[in-house]
Amino acid sequence: KELAMRRGLAATFASKPFGGPRGVGNGGHLNVSLWRGEDPATGGDEDGLSPTARHFIAGVLAHARGLEALAAPTPGCYARHGNWAPTRADWGHEDRNVCIRVKSRDCAPGEAYVEYRAPSASANTYLVLAGL
Repeated sequence: KELAMRRGLAATFASKPFGGPRGVGNGGHLNVSLWRGEDPATGGDEDGLSPTARHFIAGVLAHARGLEALAAPTPGCYARHGNWAPTRADWGHEDRNVCIRVKSRDCAPGEAYVEYRAPSASANTYLVLAGL
């Protein structure tokens, strides 16, 4: 912040520093690749999901409410929900309103991944990873 101030700029780590309904929120999304030894454990069925990936997603969704305490640790974190941030504990491919977005279409095996979109910029990444 000090360096920014010296240059006449403002730096912030707030989850949604600019107000209004179209204000931009800062996210701390995590991209997760699942592997079993040397082999990718993400690709598989028509959705591009293996049973391992489906179980991982189901576990995250089952604990989404508790994980939210780690992913959104301050009241300001909730202001970003709905502005390109998740609004429901669900998963999808290109849906920005869900907390888990699967990036598997048009991917080669081993390139697919799961994006956990709930964390805000205020979240402690290590705590969120421990929760996952």
